[in-house]
Amino acid sequence: MTILLSCENITKYVANRTLFENLSVKMDDNERIGLIGPNGSGKSTLLKIMAGKTDSDNGEVSTRKGLQVVYLEQREDFDPDKTILELALEMSANDIEDIYMKEANASSLLTQIGFKDLDVKAGSLSGGWLKRLAIAGNLCRDADVYFLDEPTNHLDVDGIEWLEKYLKSFRKPYIIITHDRFFLEKATNRIIELNDVYDEGYLSYNCAYDEFLERKEEFLDSEKARFLSMANKNRNEQEWVKAGVKARSTKQKARLDSAAELQENVSKLRKQVADPVSIEIGFDATDRKTKRLLVANHISKAYGDRVILDKFDLLLTPKVRVGLLGLNGAGKTTLIKMLCGEEEPDSGKVAVMTGVNILHFDQKHQIVNENQTLKDALSDGSDTIIYRDKPMHISAWAKKLKFRTDQLNSPVKVLSGGERARIIMGRLMLQKADILFLDEPTNDLD
Repeated sequence: MTILLSCENITKYVANRTLFENLSVKMDDNERIGLIGPNGSGKSTLLKIMAGKTDSDNGEVSTRKGLQVVYLEQREDFDPDKTILELALEMSANDIEDIYMKEANASSLLTQIGFKDLDVKAGSLSGGWLKRLAIAGNLCRDADVYFLDEPTNHLDVDGIEWLEKYLKSFRKPYIIITHDRFFLEKATNRIIELNDVYDEGYLSYNCAYDEFLERKEEFLDSEKARFLSMANKNRNEQEWVKAGVKARSTKQKARLDSAAELQENVSKLRKQVADPVSIEIGFDATDRKTKRLLVANHISKAYGDRVILDKFDLLLTPKVRVGLLGLNGAGKTTLIKMLCGEEEPDSGKVAVMTGVNILHFDQKHQIVNENQTLKDALSDGSDTIIYRDKPMHISAWAKKLKFRTDQLNSPVKVLSGGERARIIMGRLMLQKADILFLDEPTNDLD
């Protein structure tokens, strides 16, 4: 085994918050690491530091001499007027001198991942196919280590299975951030859970995901037993301290110091063994008394020669819950946009009953003003929101959405993808709806 990179005592601050402090972690050349952890724990930031895309505030990152890295971002921005082959070649531009070899490599991987026409413009691709393009363009590059941030987001089952199969035969080490448990199980041999509740800032075992969960449970069980023992001892020591004992002797002073240290350790351990906080998501209906909410009658949609829908019918009534499935590019998002009235069908009609309120959770999780604070994004700057016809203070509302009070004045741009998704989810929860459309709501969520 050869150490590829080493992070020594690295610390990173974002706005007024410490993401991680004095974090030390190494990566060997035979490791396939799954990097997991709660939204906002700093996974993407740590990956960028390891990949040399951003600096830590303290500490040092050292790499093997001449180490070449590839970094797949969570979201890639492509020129919509360029073809997928042109874009794949751009992503691998600095690796191979021979243009013919470059094109052969890019073409091969694009074809393997499912593209049939390499002259298709990026602007015509769905979110899933754009993700496939980003994966292919980065994997066709020759590097020593690969950093992949949420590669399964937007991929359909076929795309995820292809990536699993490809990585099984891949001979290079990599780190993957993903919340897909099945993918973690098949694609990794080490799991690192980034979370500041652990003494080292993370918990790591050299195993696949299922075994990691078992070993984590055993670890937490032992820590809970240790906590109970320490908490009992701490109660006794604090009663002794409260009795007002004066530190007149060296022995008494040492006991006071020990009691203070014990109380601090108990507080740390309490945080580690506490049950994780869950987000409370709830949407309110208007209770409109109607049997028909929306009717799609013979709607059709095509892009050039490609037919997305042909004479499609749909009836939505109260309490209907529809799961919309399909391959990348099948037209799922397009259908939702037509049902929401954001896009017109080529033929046919979507009729929404009078007064029916529709809410749409967009898969892109776009927030118009990323320089605004979390407080402004959640409540338009107000100290109070109205949820289910009752006033609630913004700090309580933030906590309900799994944000900390000290984040309220942080700009949205420093938040993780999962935290941004929770902002949008929270804003929708403040509105009553008859129909709710959720496009990839679990992307980025822990």
